[in-house]
Amino acid sequence: MEDYKQLRMKDKDVAESVHFLWSNVTGGWFNYQNVKDIKIYQGFDLMRRWNLEAAFSKSNQKRLEDMAKTRGVDEVLRTAVFSLLEPGAYILVTMMTMAGKLTVGNLVAFAGGMTRLFNGVLGCVVSAIELTYKVKQQCSTLDYLELEKQMHDGTIPVEKRSDNEYQIEFRHVYFKYPGSEEYALKDLCLTLTIGEKMAVVGMNGSGKTTMIKLLCRLYDVTEGEILLNGVDIKKYDQREYRQLFSVVFQDFHILPYTLGENVAASGEPDPERVMECLEKAGLGERVRNLPEGLQTFVTKQYDENGVEFSGGELQKTAIARAIYKESPFVLLDEPTAALDPMAEYEIYRNFDKIVDKKTAIYISHRLSSCRFCKKIAVFHEGRLIQMGSHEQLLQDTDGKYYEMWKAQAKYYQ
Repeated sequence: MEDYKQLRMKDKDVAESVHFLWSNVTGGWFNYQNVKDIKIYQGFDLMRRWNLEAAFSKSNQKRLEDMAKTRGVDEVLRTAVFSLLEPGAYILVTMMTMAGKLTVGNLVAFAGGMTRLFNGVLGCVVSAIELTYKVKQQCSTLDYLELEKQMHDGTIPVEKRSDNEYQIEFRHVYFKYPGSEEYALKDLCLTLTIGEKMAVVGMNGSGKTTMIKLLCRLYDVTEGEILLNGVDIKKYDQREYRQLFSVVFQDFHILPYTLGENVAASGEPDPERVMECLEKAGLGERVRNLPEGLQTFVTKQYDENGVEFSGGELQKTAIARAIYKESPFVLLDEPTAALDPMAEYEIYRNFDKIVDKKTAIYISHRLSSCRFCKKIAVFHEGRLIQMGSHEQLLQDTDGKYYEMWKAQAKYYQ
């Protein structure tokens, strides 16, 4: 923070940092995959901290160095050109005066005019270069301001219930992604009740993840409605509504902050709670062996002593983050897809014990991972086509679930 206070006193540095930060906010760091996690976990405070500390990251320092080099080259070339033109003009005029073609008065007038001309041209060149930087900086701002708001802003606060008695109902929901003519979900009718453990299975592209995105209101439905305790979710305040969900996406994102901040999705984590959640997620021993413990930075982007965690460790960090939030609905959207079927089953099974009495939804295209759920929803080509327990669904030998189970059975033996 002290470094930041010093930075604020340097106008030029601040301008460069703002340019850098905005380019990152509109660039790769805050793309759609990252923003999903930020929205669900209310990571806006972390975003503000990101904007505050990004000026000191290694990537920013390199960007500033590259920018300084570019401007340095521009300055050298500009100075070199004018250093040659101005003396050359004076030599030419002096020679013409000595030859009697110009008077001394003309020489003095010319000298004054040349000085003003070169100063004016130099000022124009400097302004043009600065204008180029400013235009690049503001183009994305103008594009952003021209975007139409596509989601309705509700105002109703979500009722805070100590008993977590929430019910969500999908009522004849249809949805197609922006720019697409094909429906990703078709006539979905489904009710989620508190304490229920439900698996959502189906082939890739069957609509499983789309249902989760709609449930968390990352998109609004195209037709139909989703109700929370009988009220259309569009009428609720978006941030309050998303507080109901803890989600571990398949493409989850961990920010390059400290481990504690990532788990808490906050700049002020509770160390005891964070450690408890990491223990439940299976990362406790690893953290205890880290010299900086919860203060360890994830990746080396901000701190050269940061740790490059493995994919499995990052996955456990994302699971710990979901536990820390203590939301009544917990959703796992195939975060273990890269693991083998048996390893995925163990993670889902252990996570089911952790969530206890909360409503949990497990998404997978592997049936073995979710057979412990008493309720399994089978999706196919955007439709919910079957519902029941593992045993019940296997009795329907003509059903999609039986077909998928037989096709995958060799992996479970």
